[in-house]
Amino acid sequence: MQAHVQVTARGFELRRSLRERIEMKAGALGRFDGRITACRVVVESPNHHHRKGRVFRVRINVGTGCGLIVMERESSAGPESAIEKAFDATARRLEDRPK
Repeated sequence: MQAHVQVTARGFELRRSLRERIEMKAGALGRFDGRITACRVVVESPNHHHRKGRVFRVRINVGTGCGLIVMERESSAGPESAIEKAFDATARRLEDRPK
């Protein structure tokens, strides 16, 4: 993927290792669609849920030659889990799209 990856964190400080992991996962999306023009990833911890603990939400916007893919996943197991879930779902969506 040749597109620039924009990574934003809201509600907490994103560790360098997580930022690098996001950039690596975003680059790997290019194997599913070589026409990716943009990738924006927002990782946020919106608030503290009383029963779930701290919830992390990841939203991925991927611009391709055929349009925009928006994927959002969340996890109370930590930001790593939410990132994995969101990128796995985005990869499946890119893979399943008609070429």
